[in-house]
Amino acid sequence: MRTVSLYDEAALSDLVKMQRENGWSLEESIDWSVTLDLSKPLVALDEEALFFPGASREERLAVSQIMGLIIAASICEMEECLVRLRKQAYEDVLRRYPVSPEFIELGEQFFLEETKHSEAFRRYMTKFAHATGVNLDDLKTVLPQVERTKTEWFLKKNLEAGGYAFWWIVAEVEQEFLLLYNALAPFRKHIEPLYFDLHRKHFEEEARHASFPYLMLELMITRAPSPRSFLHAKGDLMISQIVQTLWTAQALSRTRALKKLAGKHPIYTALARMQDILEKQPKVRTFWKFFTSAPYVSSLVNPNHHRKFLRFAKKMGSFSIPFPAPTPAPLVDY
Repeated sequence: MRTVSLYDEAALSDLVKMQRENGWSLEESIDWSVTLDLSKPLVALDEEALFFPGASREERLAVSQIMGLIIAASICEMEECLVRLRKQAYEDVLRRYPVSPEFIELGEQFFLEETKHSEAFRRYMTKFAHATGVNLDDLKTVLPQVERTKTEWFLKKNLEAGGYAFWWIVAEVEQEFLLLYNALAPFRKHIEPLYFDLHRKHFEEEARHASFPYLMLELMITRAPSPRSFLHAKGDLMISQIVQTLWTAQALSRTRALKKLAGKHPIYTALARMQDILEKQPKVRTFWKFFTSAPYVSSLVNPNHHRKFLRFAKKMGSFSIPFPAPTPAPLVDY
């Protein structure tokens, strides 16, 4: 997506028109009647199966599927958080800094699409739960959560104080979603078909509206004259990186509860068995891989995976935590 100026009304209008003309329908563009193929992975893995070196073929399949569910749940939770904080993150900001009708239209389209994406992946999670014989609420206990967490509470308070941490997270996560699809695309023939189709459609709309979080950040940073706003502009990116890292670690730790699902389906039995393997891994090695090379994980917490994001942060004069250089582990066929 080309860069769009915050004050170029014609370009903003063209962008909204393009998004509407190319958007997909939740009901008509997706065949929700299909049966999930649980013999196929949801995501490709590296040789070490994330944090499980030596995993068997059955175990690799289970790791792939739980990671795919973690990603789907993360998309839902993050995009639903965006909708819940719409007033503080969007409406209150526009009241402080008036913008053009074209920019407002762009924002309205952004929220409509994010709501649709969340609903799509929620439906997939429901189908997966039914296909594996578990209650959706039980499955959700082992997957990431944002709603009613300290993370969401903090982001809301930061917004109410005039901060930017929330939009920094949104901007980086949007880049992560683009990177995610590009990682999955070479393995499309091996991935569960409906899961890949959702990511393809998700990618198309994320690519078209990826500029919006940057426009929100530019609006807030360049239009806020107070000393407190200056401090937010300099430091809130680092705050967002700490929040995102802590949330990701906590989200992954929720899989410890998989033991209560053991016996419901071979996938959960294998994953419950592998929790003991994970706990025996050297902590320093796991910690380092978390930040540098674990597929889908390190790219979420380490902004060095996203050059466009860091270039924008530098342009805005915002400080970033010096994360280690990433060493992405190559993905392999299942």
